[in-house]
Amino acid sequence: MTKTPRLARILVLAVSTTLASAWGVGRAHAGTVGMFTGSWTMQTYNSSVWGQHQSIYGLEGPIDSTVTGRFSFIGSISDYSEQGSSCTILLAPCVENWSGVFSGGVVSFDAWSGGGVYSFTGTIIGGSFSGLRDCDFDECLGQNDAMFSFISSEGTNGWSSEGAFSVSSNNHGYSVGTLTMTTTSVPEPGSMTLLGAGIAALATLRRRRRSGLAVG
Repeated sequence: MTKTPRLARILVLAVSTTLASAWGVGRAHAGTVGMFTGSWTMQTYNSSVWGQHQSIYGLEGPIDSTVTGRFSFIGSISDYSEQGSSCTILLAPCVENWSGVFSGGVVSFDAWSGGGVYSFTGTIIGGSFSGLRDCDFDECLGQNDAMFSFISSEGTNGWSSEGAFSVSSNNHGYSVGTLTMTTTSVPEPGSMTLLGAGIAALATLRRRRRSGLAVG
């Protein structure tokens, strides 16, 4: 007569232990990663975006006092428009304007401090750009301004990032931008494993209890 209350107490204890363990594992590994959440200045001296060629490799900047980050992107362009195309010093004086939107593309990020710290690839989910080149008989000056948002797949360390990037480039190959992103850790599969194990244990106890009743 006392077996049923005892079994009920065992079931409640098993459920409570399993859920508490799963919750603890999830909390231990979920949350914002402070080192890779914020805004940073990124720059490069050897590449620039121009016209339909919206891509830059290797923009670098300090993430903190010990970590350096590198950001690159290749944009997929739509709704591109251009006025006064192919403005060069040979055609001076002339002015060339262009604009368009990002309809996709990819980004990549790497950070290191003596070794790999964090890296990911992601997808550009929207943005726009515009630019100008103005040539006189002495030189051509110009600038391109672009901005877009992105979301990453899971990177190293089981983290994921989302954010925005804005960049200004001139036609002499210098680009400077601002990377703003939020990085979060992803709960490890251990939490789901614990929960599954708890459910399996409950099922086993129930089957044993029923078997005992049937024999009795």
